[in-house]
Amino acid sequence: MQLDFTAIALGLSLDVGINTIGFIYSAIHRTEHYYDACGTGSFVAATVGTAIYRLVVGRGALRLSQVLVAASTTVQVDHSSGFSFSASNRSIIWAARLFKFLTARVKRLGRDSRFDKVKDKPVVFSGYWAVQALWVAVVCFPTLATIASSSDASSSATVKETLLLATGFALWIFGFAFEVIADNQKAQWQNRLGSARAKAFIDTGLWARCRYPNYFGEITLWFGSYLMALSCFPNSTVAKYAFAVSPLFITFILTNLSGIPIQEGQARKRFKGNSEYAHYVKTTPLLVPRLLSAKASKQS
Repeated sequence: MQLDFTAIALGLSLDVGINTIGFIYSAIHRTEHYYDACGTGSFVAATVGTAIYRLVVGRGALRLSQVLVAASTTVQVDHSSGFSFSASNRSIIWAARLFKFLTARVKRLGRDSRFDKVKDKPVVFSGYWAVQALWVAVVCFPTLATIASSSDASSSATVKETLLLATGFALWIFGFAFEVIADNQKAQWQNRLGSARAKAFIDTGLWARCRYPNYFGEITLWFGSYLMALSCFPNSTVAKYAFAVSPLFITFILTNLSGIPIQEGQARKRFKGNSEYAHYVKTTPLLVPRLLSAKASKQS
């Protein structure tokens, strides 16, 4: 397959542009309220912008596998049968869901503690925006490459392509559902406790199976996305390793930088000397959920 590098460059430019404008505005007004909105917004803009360029300017048809990893559109799968497939972009669904959740969280809590010490320091604050732009570029690159790839829309998918697509889609659905359920459970728990949540921790639902089920779900869905993107390049060694950077980068960020390390550090300070929390940490997996709940495990 050949790639339309102009389409990919357009998508990446939209990402950088949106985050640059977001940083300038946020630095002037010393606010973090638009950080997550620009992150998810740039993801959607890069994906949709590349798809529109591919369909309108490039005048190319998209295959089913491309639709499932690209912008929401209608694609002709088989010209001979006239069957058309319309699917909502799983990337846009994820970004829209994350946008709603993160902006609602900031609105509910009134601030984002990650930026308390940096939003008044433009140089340091800019680093956060740069990392976000890089995160969007790395994570959505397989999607952009998939959209920008040339293919014959009337060609039949091979068994290998179908298996990669089906497995990836199933994995993405599972991870997405896992993340949504975990986030909703925590949001309901926070609303129920109100201000008392500052001295409590959630250990029910999926949070009883691992301490970061939301991150497990997100990592899982991006590995599913990787397999779906790979279905468009089933015999490409370059794509196999280049696309793998996306889920591995997400995993690294969440487990080593901005995700688990920060929250673990905050929890250690907040619950220092709390025997119940110490027991929860000792008996509950960090990231990969156990099949049985703690209660069921004791009974067995």
